[in-house]
Parts: sequence; C-alpha cells; structure tokens
Amino acid sequence: MRIPVAAGPHEKSCLMESTTKNRQGDAVLRTLIARAFGDDEVPTADGFAEEITEG
Repeated sequence: MRIPVAAGPHEKSCLMESTTKNRQGDAVLRTLIARAFGDDEVPTADGFAEEITEG
C-alpha cells in the first residue's frame, strides 16, 4: 500500500508494512465471537476467517 509522506507539490509516497500483526487461531476467534455475540453466532466450519492482506 502506498501512502503519502507529506502533502504538497513535493509529496512522496512509500511502501508501508504493518508492524503490528495480531493473528489469532480459530479457537481464539470462536471464543471472542461467543463472548461478543453469544454461542449461537459462533461459526462451526473450518476456514471461516482469513487475513485481509490488501486494501
């Protein structure tokens, strides 16, 4: 992802990589969903979540 470094006529852009990765496993995600929305909303299928890597 390119982001502006400075505004104006001499604006530059650079490639920015996230430095804070917070990847959780399916079991942790299911626990968080249950706490937030209740047991009836917890997905049961494998691969119900995937990391968004672009945009």
